[in-house]
Amino acid sequence: MNTRWITVLGSALTLALPAVSMTAAAQDPSRPGEKKPEAARPQKKERAERKGPKVGDMAPDWSLPDRDGKTVKLSELRGNVVVMDFWATWCGPCIKAMPSVQAMHERFSGQPVKVFGVNTWERANGPDPVKFMADKKFTYGLLLKGDDVAKQYGVTGIPAFFIVGTDGKIIHTAVGFNPAEKDKMNKIIEDHLAKAGGEKPKDNNDKKEKAPESDDKSKSKDKPKDAKPATPGKG
Repeated sequence: MNTRWITVLGSALTLALPAVSMTAAAQDPSRPGEKKPEAARPQKKERAERKGPKVGDMAPDWSLPDRDGKTVKLSELRGNVVVMDFWATWCGPCIKAMPSVQAMHERFSGQPVKVFGVNTWERANGPDPVKFMADKKFTYGLLLKGDDVAKQYGVTGIPAFFIVGTDGKIIHTAVGFNPAEKDKMNKIIEDHLAKAGGEKPKDNNDKKEKAPESDDKSKSKDKPKDAKPATPGKG
């Protein structure tokens, strides 16, 4: 009698083990060694199929307040590369990505590159985004109330990155935190700036006084050529 039950239980376990293995594989289809970008998703009612602009499309225009309450308008930044990082204070992957965004801001300092964190999907009782960035000493641009812009760009997970070229067209998009993404984005920006050929930013309103022309043309010096984007040091 006991021998029969032992045989029956053994057969049942033999049949169950493959099913357990198949279930585990379905839950975690990734292969060892592969890392997928981490991204936070909104609640189900806010989820939508990605229908936003793609690489090569003109970036939809927007106007958003910055940390000082001043309005920033995308179309007025034409001539600059504009980096947008859609993020929220509660988003773990967003926080992991922020040091890389800060490093990008510092890397391209002095060049026609504008880096913005676009705060979106923020919770009513969550931390103040302005204080959050200040406490962590992040100094790149901050834009607030970005929910409508996130919808406009088809954002379905954060962090979400969009890079807009000097001509207003999108040159790169990415979703989630991936340590390797920083180097990729830096390379894309550098290559684009090199192709742009020193195009002057639209928002550069600095007026330079013209030097009086000399009667002796032989003493006149050649005008300096537009400086090419400096090769950034190792980050």
